[in-house]
Amino acid sequence: MSVFPTYNHSMNEIDLAADHEAAHALMRYRRGLPIAKITIDEDLINAEGVDARGYVSGVLMNKDVWEYLQNLDDEREQKLLDWCIDSEILAFLAGPVMDHLNSAQEYRVSGEQDDIGWAIDLIFHFQGGTDDLTPWQDRAKSLICESLPAIRRLASELKRQKTLGGAEAEAVLAIDTARDHEPVGDEILAIAARLKAEDVANQAALRMTFGTGSP
Repeated sequence: MSVFPTYNHSMNEIDLAADHEAAHALMRYRRGLPIAKITIDEDLINAEGVDARGYVSGVLMNKDVWEYLQNLDDEREQKLLDWCIDSEILAFLAGPVMDHLNSAQEYRVSGEQDDIGWAIDLIFHFQGGTDDLTPWQDRAKSLICESLPAIRRLASELKRQKTLGGAEAEAVLAIDTARDHEPVGDEILAIAARLKAEDVANQAALRMTFGTGSP
């Protein structure tokens, strides 16, 4: 018998999308990742050209910074990065896990396959690992089931307003949900910016050394 609840009651696509995005946001909040915005507003999404039923913005581990977050020399920074990568994987999987709990297999909710693809990309890029998501999915289920009231509350508010800013979403989640880690976004972005600047400086020095152009 599964230890995780399954919801067989009838839910429409808006309900499922709200739960899906609220689960993403809940995981980001608990793990100390930033939330910039959460929306299920079709007009806004279409205007932005996003191919999804909804989304949560604020992802730290995007491909613009990946190349600068390899082989950190500082042990504390490496531990922080490891936490952030693990958290982003859990956050990407939170939406699909919530769909499963809602018995939503008949829907392709909010880019579920994109969520899973991002999680796999992170595992391969940073851990050189496997496409077996079971360990992360099981952990995501546990965290979501611990926080279902907060997810439902945020989903309800999201259906009412369609779009919430990060601070608004966090205020809803904070009512009865504690973070598992202090916010990590600013420090991770600062590390990436520092390493990028160092890389740019090194490339400029190489160009000057070998006469391939001015910096």
